[in-house]
Amino acid sequence: MVKQIFLLTLMILSLLFSSGCWDYIEYENLAQATGLGFDFDASTGQITVTLQYAAPKKGGSTSGADSGSKVPVIVRAATDTTIMGALTKLQEVIPRKIFYGYINILIVGKEAAAYRMKEIIDLTDRTPAIQNSAELIIASGKAEDILSLVLPTDTINSTEKTRNLANLSPYTGAAYSVSISDFQQMLAIGGWEATAPYVIETPGSKKEEDSGQITDNIHIGKKTSGTPRIAGLAVFKQDKLVGSLDLKESLGYNWITGKTIKNYKSSTNETGDTLSYQINNSSHKVIVKIENGLPVIYLTVKVNANLRKYYTDAATDYLSPAVITDLETKLDETIRTDIDAALQTAKRLNADIFGFGFALFRTSPNLWQEQYESQWDTLFPQLQVHVSTEVKIINTGTNIKNFIIK
Repeated sequence: MVKQIFLLTLMILSLLFSSGCWDYIEYENLAQATGLGFDFDASTGQITVTLQYAAPKKGGSTSGADSGSKVPVIVRAATDTTIMGALTKLQEVIPRKIFYGYINILIVGKEAAAYRMKEIIDLTDRTPAIQNSAELIIASGKAEDILSLVLPTDTINSTEKTRNLANLSPYTGAAYSVSISDFQQMLAIGGWEATAPYVIETPGSKKEEDSGQITDNIHIGKKTSGTPRIAGLAVFKQDKLVGSLDLKESLGYNWITGKTIKNYKSSTNETGDTLSYQINNSSHKVIVKIENGLPVIYLTVKVNANLRKYYTDAATDYLSPAVITDLETKLDETIRTDIDAALQTAKRLNADIFGFGFALFRTSPNLWQEQYESQWDTLFPQLQVHVSTEVKIINTGTNIKNFIIK
């Protein structure tokens, strides 16, 4: 009995000393990073890492916070020859332990995407705290400039705004959402080159100077009046940025690859009347055939659209079958020009961003690996792509009236 009481007492005491987490840190003692940016200077071989993190709440330390901003974030940047070296320098001046678990976006500057993309993606793969569900965005200039954008009327920070714009891109057709995981998959699959949303800086009415220099290689991110804008897609060849698609070409890419599109399209008929449509849904199908020893792509794109307004001086409320056919033909023509533009740019960049090579692999794995994979860089720019589009206006029973002015 005495022995049992002794063992029970010992167990209770051991539980008292072993309770709790060994690496526990109070929530308010963390610098909660929301955005991470990478820039590269090819002339010096140095990389700049920019961190955006939540400013302390009122009552805590506010040193360095933008107290006049509606968006309570702080931006810091550090430069080094390595990414880890830059991150270490950031921790030297941020008086809280950096926590990367809330990062929802990685922004990579144009030069860094062209020279150091593999290292950046490898960092995220080897850093469990950075979630691979975070959005990946390529900046047309510097990532630091995008992370530092502010507007007096903003109620969300620039990282959240950029992420939201990427997620809303189906309504513009300008891009599509790409996570770190999505990008890694595109890099890993043969016959499929990577793409990512391309963001530009839209300047505001006022530019602000750098807030200050801490050391030679660490500085406070400059506050710049402006807003980010998704302006197309960045195009990669393996892990190197090689170019970009403009808005029309990006829309063509989305038609080809079957991405969700909900934007508006317009066209004109022979009399100059404006035709406006909203895309309801679309689908695609890719068939690969070998003809005369060469792969040939047969692409079918089907689109359903709603006619939103038919502006015309004709004194009629209803659309005849002949008019409806003409409307579908005009919309079909605009979609085909989008597709042609995307195909031409991709071939010029010699980047199979549509995954045609991967489609060939799925059709004939042995043929791809033994014959075409090693030649794809030569074959793709000359690849024959036969495009078939099928457009259907699905609200033809609607009574579409003219706008009448007395």
